[in-house]
Amino acid sequence: LHYTLDGSEPLANSPVYEAPVPVMQSLCLTGQLTSGGVASPPFSIDVRRHAANGCAPALAFPYSGTYAGQGPGSLTDGLLGDPDSLHGGWQGFVATDLDAIVDLGTAVMLREVRGRFLQNARSWVWLPSRLTVSASEDGRTYRAVGTVANSLPLDRMESFAHEFSVEGDGQLARFVRVCAVNVGVCPPWHAGAGKDCWLFADEIMINPMEPATMATAADHGLK
Repeated sequence: LHYTLDGSEPLANSPVYEAPVPVMQSLCLTGQLTSGGVASPPFSIDVRRHAANGCAPALAFPYSGTYAGQGPGSLTDGLLGDPDSLHGGWQGFVATDLDAIVDLGTAVMLREVRGRFLQNARSWVWLPSRLTVSASEDGRTYRAVGTVANSLPLDRMESFAHEFSVEGDGQLARFVRVCAVNVGVCPPWHAGAGKDCWLFADEIMINPMEPATMATAADHGLK
């Protein structure tokens, strides 16, 4: 198994996987299996480093057992879902919002909060109508941080992922609440008009680290 960490296709002289690969920053790992001179098609895994990695969120409403992603910690595991599949890294919420509180374990300066969601209108899955972020140092008293509304059309029919970003307020926060509002019911022009909509999420990112960033992990509140 040859691999690269910059998204490029592996070559014969690329590193061979022999042990777990430390992930110190956001990256795209691309792998390719070879045997007897025959190579498989390459595969890629997008990995995001951020302050919430490994901090399983507390959910006000449960996700669907049918679309459970990788389980309770899926929304902060750093692994991005495939826009062409409803399974894998995506957690589905039907007729409810995504209302999640992430306990970071220690207070960090809040720079940015992102949520990544799926739209697959043919499968009754739409982006949230808006994403709202609030934060707290003690888990009891929350302050408003920001809200961003969806600006992409509901009638965009191809399957795609989209990241919503809310700028942080620069204050300390240990608890971050992320609320993504389900659009409710399928629109009148849709084959499922009036039926409950799905909301699919795969990652909540707090102080995300961009690929190849020069900032240190401590700058992002990373552990």
